[in-house]
Amino acid sequence: MSTHEAIPFLPGNTFTDVKKTDFRKVHTLDYCNGYSVQSVPRLGIGLTTIEHTKPPPPTKLLKLMGQDPKITYGSKQYHFAPTKPRFIPAHVAFDKVVLRFDAFFKQTVHESGEQYHLRKVRIYYYVEDDSIAVVEPPVENSGIPQ
Repeated sequence: MSTHEAIPFLPGNTFTDVKKTDFRKVHTLDYCNGYSVQSVPRLGIGLTTIEHTKPPPPTKLLKLMGQDPKITYGSKQYHFAPTKPRFIPAHVAFDKVVLRFDAFFKQTVHESGEQYHLRKVRIYYYVEDDSIAVVEPPVENSGIPQ
């Protein structure tokens, strides 16, 4: 039984060339004068050649110039100034954002007629720095030191 027959027929387990063992990815990031420059890869995974589409020759572009307004006037994206979304750090984006939850817990009472006290608390979750605060609001005449 070959290794090809032992592999189950599931998505992700099918290969075009079963005997291929080289799956290296080609280096495409270089540095020139301290700046990162990305080069166009000429080889694919496993050092296989990549077919690049060539631009049409100028004679064909001249023939299409009257037919396609994109060639004559350019596409829409060049008529407006490109806008990039601004990076907003988390301490600015989530400043003063607090999630509040009302909760309670049972506290067992020893040496008393009651079995437990029901104590109400508020849980504050600060989204800015992922911190939590548990606060028990004061209750008058509860008999619990506050």
